[in-house]
Amino acid sequence: MDAPATAPVPAGVWAVASGLAGPADARTWAATAERAAAWSFRLPAGGERQAVAALRSLREGARFLAVHARSDWAAACGADAVIAGARSLPLEALAARAARHGLRLGRSTHAPSEAAEAAAAGAAFAYFGPVWDTPSKRGILQPRGLAGLRAACAFGIPVIAIGGVGEAEQVLACRQAGAHGVAVLRGARHARVLEALAEAWQAGA
Repeated sequence: MDAPATAPVPAGVWAVASGLAGPADARTWAATAERAAAWSFRLPAGGERQAVAALRSLREGARFLAVHARSDWAAACGADAVIAGARSLPLEALAARAARHGLRLGRSTHAPSEAAEAAAAGAAFAYFGPVWDTPSKRGILQPRGLAGLRAACAFGIPVIAIGGVGEAEQVLACRQAGAHGVAVLRGARHARVLEALAEAWQAGA
């Protein structure tokens, strides 16, 4: 493709796939995360071939699929977006690759200023967090809280809140702060948890 894709950025609960070890694991995860509005994929358990095979399996059932850091993987599986972050090329370089492959560009952000930079760079959406304490960021990043999220949502870019979201009340609080959606990693492996969070998002409409 020569131009960026135009698929809308879904609002609601996003499920983050991490540590998948190939197509069979991806299919199991996808069945659990079926209620999510969108999926994103990061940190596979195996090598490159396993990662692409898992992504191709996810693509079959995904409403919207984003890949963290790797535009080549995203292009190979027909994903909708690639997300810039600490493990990716710099934002501008990844934006050029995303445009070449017809991918939407997202950015993982941890400060309102980074959300502003993402908006200025033409990113289609931004992850923002951690909003609350979460094991994967403990000792690395302090929780940004709802005030930080509210500030990040002020730049006209859809913001997906991430980090410690596991309760219906948190989903509603993120929506009230201006978030376009919330992303969950641990909850994505529990169908009932994900369903409750999705229902909470809809109830806040």
